[in-house]
Amino acid sequence: MEWLVEQKMLCARVHDEAFKELQEYTNAAFEKGRPLGDHPNYSINTADRENAEYVMDIPPLFDEYVRKAIHNNFLIHKAEMGVYGIDETKLQIVKMWANKMRKGDQHQLHTHAFSLYSFSVYLDVTENDAPFVFVTDQVNPVYINENSNQHILIFPSKLLHTVYPKLTDGVRVSVSGNVVMNPFNVPVKP
Repeated sequence: MEWLVEQKMLCARVHDEAFKELQEYTNAAFEKGRPLGDHPNYSINTADRENAEYVMDIPPLFDEYVRKAIHNNFLIHKAEMGVYGIDETKLQIVKMWANKMRKGDQHQLHTHAFSLYSFSVYLDVTENDAPFVFVTDQVNPVYINENSNQHILIFPSKLLHTVYPKLTDGVRVSVSGNVVMNPFNVPVKP
């Protein structure tokens, strides 16, 4: 695991079992074809397609991996920041979606409202793919290439971010999601 922007953006390799499960759930999401339906200002802007983002179910092994990675590396949900009694069992992925980006597609500058942490995982990317860019007090591009496959970026949901236009051929497949604090473990509907 490596901090790309200190205490703001973490990059890690997803372990093999969780990643294999994530691939299976992603393929199922594409087969079901349920559009995410986000507002166009927050969704992937596509060159010639209506839908590039699809609702997906939350894979249990991957869910556990993400919650532990967040709890072991981030502070927002901890006593240091004034929050008590929250560990990885009180963190919950509430929404996940599978993404397909093609040449000409881009993702507008946005944040993720109503969540605490967000993530993006790369399942199939090619050399010199569109950068994932975080905007803090400066612009922080994360260059995406074939070495990004099986890696996850985890960050606070309020962090402004975008994906620059994809200039290369081929389809970029990634998965994104949001994590909340759920102190009473009440089922939260995505």
